[in-house]
Amino acid sequence: MWRLFAGAVLLGLLGAAAFLYASAPAPSLPLEDAPDRRWEQVEAASRAAIPGAVPVVAAYPTVVHGDDRRTGALVTRVGVLRTRFDWSKIPIDDARGGPVELLLAQAQLHEEQLARAGFAPMAATGHTTGWEGRIPLERSLGGEMGDLPGTYDPPAPQGTRRRPRVEIMVEERSDSGGGRGPYRIDLNQPRLVHRRIYMAPGTSAVLFVTLDYDQASQAVEVELSYADRTLLGQEYPKGGHLVGRTPDSYSVQEQIVPAAR
Repeated sequence: MWRLFAGAVLLGLLGAAAFLYASAPAPSLPLEDAPDRRWEQVEAASRAAIPGAVPVVAAYPTVVHGDDRRTGALVTRVGVLRTRFDWSKIPIDDARGGPVELLLAQAQLHEEQLARAGFAPMAATGHTTGWEGRIPLERSLGGEMGDLPGTYDPPAPQGTRRRPRVEIMVEERSDSGGGRGPYRIDLNQPRLVHRRIYMAPGTSAVLFVTLDYDQASQAVEVELSYADRTLLGQEYPKGGHLVGRTPDSYSVQEQIVPAAR
């Protein structure tokens, strides 16, 4: 009899506890605010500038939203942020990499800003573009391929000093592995472009950052292309990483290789 009475009391206590738990207000979910915090930090990074840079009012919109909506705890945000900075007042030394030194300094500043919202760089590269003086060639391959245009870089004008090619060593690491290799930037080219990809592990947030430096105007255009689809602060839909395994951590290191003397 005593056992039956004790069991009834225990069941009653459990029932009361369940009722109180069900009637209590739901606990706060700070993770719901994570997408907004990430976006705010992306905006802050787009405005960050290395010492000596001067913001330039651009002729195009600074924010272009592809999609920005919230359905309860589900957040979808896709946007592009563009800013422009004048670097003409910043000393440039080709012996230290010329404008490439500034591009890497700006990339490092972005990395520090974005780390506050959980972003980590996973890939980096660079290239040159905009050579308007390239001379078209015609080279016949015969057969059905026909004639395909080719190009070559014309020699530098008489008396003009050719600037060096800068080699940048990149080391990319993650929990899944990594790699190491160089890319090269020719300082004789009109525009120097640097790109990085950022991830926020455990979420769907991905960010592409492009720095496009125009040597004629000595100005850099900064573009941040961002996409995030998050439910309660977590990746949605699931599947960005293997089940039962924590998301990768990422890191990137870039360093100018000293020129041989």
